[in-house]
Amino acid sequence: MAYTSLQVRSSHQNFIEDSYLLLDAIEALYSTPTSHIPVLALEIGTGSGIISAFVKGILKGNTFVLGIDIHLKAIEASHHCALLNRCQINLVNADALTCGFRQASLFDLIVCNPPYVPTTEEELLDAVGLEKSWAGGPTSGTNSMISYLLSQGVLESMLSPIGGTFLLLVESANRPMDLIARFLNCHSPEHWCIDVHFRAYL
Repeated sequence: MAYTSLQVRSSHQNFIEDSYLLLDAIEALYSTPTSHIPVLALEIGTGSGIISAFVKGILKGNTFVLGIDIHLKAIEASHHCALLNRCQINLVNADALTCGFRQASLFDLIVCNPPYVPTTEEELLDAVGLEKSWAGGPTSGTNSMISYLLSQGVLESMLSPIGGTFLLLVESANRPMDLIARFLNCHSPEHWCIDVHFRAYL
């Protein structure tokens, strides 16, 4: 892991490998001088707050970082993470599927490490609180966060004209190449530049 430019601390030291994959991808993009610096960034599902803190740290004071999570404990952990890293993260305790960010067209950056633990459709629909923060539903389901974000018009309506998205998918649970193909089938491919990063878990 190369984090020579920024080290992020968290009281939740068990954040797992997928968080590091997102950190690597974000750092790779925004460490280049020619990168467009987002004015408004959104993390959907803040969890420990480590991703939002990293985004704020690497982009300094130029970016307003907004984090949303359905689980109050995650909001509290994210707040504590921001304090540890002496950075400002603006936090909202709400369900990203229903909170009204759709049609905003405001965000220059959206980051999401979505719930991807496979569950049945019934388990997903019945999930509340902490369960809803990890229940991913069936791979081909239509009610999960992943399906919502990749459905037609959602990202376009949330992103600014120059906006971009980091979305983490797990090959064993989400079949990312199938999801990308489905995404391109219902969007205009010429409007999207998709960069896929694979990492094997050892």
